[in-house]
Amino acid sequence: MNKTLETIKLFRWNSVFFKTLKRFIVILIIPFLIISAYFSLYYYNKIEKEYTDLAINDFSRLYRVFDQLLSGTDHIFYTLCSDISLDTYFSIKDPDKVNAQEYAMITRLYNQLNTQAYIYESIHSIQLYRDSGHILSSNINGSVISPLTDEDLAGMPDTTEFLLPCTLTDTEGNSSESFAVCYNYYHSGQQRGYIVMNIDSESILRELPSESVLTVFNFQNNPVFRSNPDCTTQYSSCTTSGEIPQVSQHNSTLQFTSQLRNSCLYLETPSVPGIHMSSFFVMTLLCILLSFITAFLLSLLVSMDSYHMLQNIIFNIDSCDEASIQQRASINELTYISDNIMQLHTKNQSLETVLANKMNEMRQMQNAMLQLQFTPHFLFNTLNAVNMIALRELGPENEIEHITVLLCDLLSQALNTNRYIISVREELDYTEKYVEIEQIKSKNNFDTIWNIDSSIMEYKIPKLIFQPLVENAFRHGIKYLPPEKRGKLTITGKQEENNLIFEIEDNGIGIPSDKLNGLKNRLNNDTIGESHIGLMNVNSRIKLFYGNTYGLDISSEPGKTVIRIKIPKKKFE
Repeated sequence: MNKTLETIKLFRWNSVFFKTLKRFIVILIIPFLIISAYFSLYYYNKIEKEYTDLAINDFSRLYRVFDQLLSGTDHIFYTLCSDISLDTYFSIKDPDKVNAQEYAMITRLYNQLNTQAYIYESIHSIQLYRDSGHILSSNINGSVISPLTDEDLAGMPDTTEFLLPCTLTDTEGNSSESFAVCYNYYHSGQQRGYIVMNIDSESILRELPSESVLTVFNFQNNPVFRSNPDCTTQYSSCTTSGEIPQVSQHNSTLQFTSQLRNSCLYLETPSVPGIHMSSFFVMTLLCILLSFITAFLLSLLVSMDSYHMLQNIIFNIDSCDEASIQQRASINELTYISDNIMQLHTKNQSLETVLANKMNEMRQMQNAMLQLQFTPHFLFNTLNAVNMIALRELGPENEIEHITVLLCDLLSQALNTNRYIISVREELDYTEKYVEIEQIKSKNNFDTIWNIDSSIMEYKIPKLIFQPLVENAFRHGIKYLPPEKRGKLTITGKQEENNLIFEIEDNGIGIPSDKLNGLKNRLNNDTIGESHIGLMNVNSRIKLFYGNTYGLDISSEPGKTVIRIKIPKKKFE
């Protein structure tokens, strides 16, 4: 799984995984959206039905409360009509000028009004209106009721019961709109006055949700009460009578209407469009998210089968050709493998051509080596003969014999082709013999300083890497010193982390800057020219053994030249 995710990360949006993911998303998102729409509509219809049923229950409860209110006002009306005091009151010619008996009857009637208003919580007060304009009202505890005007009375219908709007003002001056249930009072077939029962609207509104609006219309379809004065909704005519209302929907509201006697009740409550839109939006988001998750899992499952076969190929290509890694983000895995196979085929053809050329060169070199094979052995045998003659003619201790022995030892090690890697100790021994020959040749005109860390003596290094560098110091540096100046050669060996560092330093004339730059370029490019062949040969062999991060480095200034060798630390096993 980790390798699969790592491969997807390398190829990014062009990977096989993301291409498969796009296809699955296109395939899955349409059916998921259809499912989300279906469930959103189902959910909305269910919620709307539940909400409508609750609103119908509220309206039914309101209808019953209102019906009980009208039944109560009917009971008060018939109770008052059965009291002889009411007939006496409406029979008095001048209520301001009454005798003792009439006053007692009016007082009795006043007490009856207070008693009936007290019994029913929803009735605020009861008032009696005479044709003469005199009003007899129950005790309303300091509240003020706007009396009916002549215009109001003139418009009263001939029906026994009807509704009128009214305004109630409490002791603190706060006004509230309400309505009154009015009754015509007839005596001996003649209309004598009105019995008006003012309703406490707050006792009715307590039965309603706060967001609902109640409107009461009279038989002329004129509004007599509205719980929210700012509501100006127009209602259709009421055709339904009874507790079960007529239900209609207008924009974002539900409207309930029902007729009750000579009045009509209208209830307006909010519908549920917000629930519809929010539920549809949430359901759509959930389905889109689910489609993405499903597509992702399916794509990952399908891709993993392919990646098991592709991963080893990709990682093998990356390990062989680091340059190709840079182009991965712009192509997919299959194209990446195909392109690298074509590049590998092209490289193989080039390598075959180069190999054929190298084989031809090697055959030529073998012929040359066969022709020159006798030369080193002839030279070695000749030196042994010179050594024997020097001993015979000059005695056992002479420079010719000593230098011949040293030279034979050097040739013996140089001609040993069975070992290409030797220890630091062996290489230093070979170098010391060469330095001793140079001391004899130059009549001891230089000093040699050996700064070698004893802990590195058994590490492995390529054969014959010090001698060419020491020879370079003599030929191009110390050789050109003036006679009065003594030469100095310093050979240093030490450890730095996981590497061995060797430095060959001389106090010769130094290397001019232009020649030094050219020499560094040749070392960096690993090219061999006509000069400093030994130096270039050592650098090439080190890079061949250990890679391009190792090799030689040269620094020089007048009176000082340092050749630095860097080799990894490796011991004999």
